[in-house]
Amino acid sequence: MQMKRVIVIAGLLFAAGCASADPDLSTRKPGDVLSEHVEKLPGGFRLVQRSIVNPAGHWEGIGHFAFLYFRGKKLCQCGGGDVSISPTAKYALFQDGPTGKLRLINTTTGRIDDVTTKYVGSPKKFSWNEAAGVAVVAFYQNLNNGYPDVGPLSVSLRQRRASASSIGRQQR
Repeated sequence: MQMKRVIVIAGLLFAAGCASADPDLSTRKPGDVLSEHVEKLPGGFRLVQRSIVNPAGHWEGIGHFAFLYFRGKKLCQCGGGDVSISPTAKYALFQDGPTGKLRLINTTTGRIDDVTTKYVGSPKKFSWNEAAGVAVVAFYQNLNNGYPDVGPLSVSLRQRRASASSIGRQQR
């Protein structure tokens, strides 16, 4: 009986949310943000979830997207399960949704490195050992896309290759 009540309440809340949204998307332009929810994360990170009007002809009128930001810089389009911040918040690992790349940011230097060059699986669990300079990522899918050890993947937290992009340290 309790579960049935929860389901009914959830359904009513969902219906109320749908009814309150502007159903006439013809007055909106593609890219218009209909709603936004910000979740503050440790170390200056935040996860922003948005409902956005999609272009005409898209299979879905309203798209629902999540983005990870560090300070004022958008890092990726990704969900909360695709992000892990180290215990000291000096590092974060995140998987970019559109590219599938697993990326590492050093928040002290602002340096961002590609850990993988393509999608190798969805992160299942992140384990941090900052003292040893390593993080380990386990994946739901164990896809062998050219990586000898896809899951778990050991990620060095030390300085990586010089071709990485970075965020200016002055941004706060």
